[in-house]
Amino acid sequence: MTVREKLYRQKKKALKILYTGFAIIIAGSVIAWGIELKEFEPIIYVGIGVFIIGIFFQNGIKCPVCDKNLAQLVMVSSDKIQSCPYCSTNLDERIES
Repeated sequence: MTVREKLYRQKKKALKILYTGFAIIIAGSVIAWGIELKEFEPIIYVGIGVFIIGIFFQNGIKCPVCDKNLAQLVMVSSDKIQSCPYCSTNLDERIES
């Protein structure tokens, strides 16, 4: 596994959690608004919680070599970067998983 593949997996996991949380928020809102039942309101709070967990996962994306935070760089332009800006490790270099 390369450094890029590991970063991509972390990004994919964070985005899945973020999108799941967002979908739960939307679904809970539509259900609660359409039926006007307060019993569905906790679904929205669960969605917000899942979304916040996704944000924490997103901010936890780190270089597997130097353990520095690469969250902003990976989320915006993961295909364009060639090396870690902190340790200069090539992202296409193989590492132990």
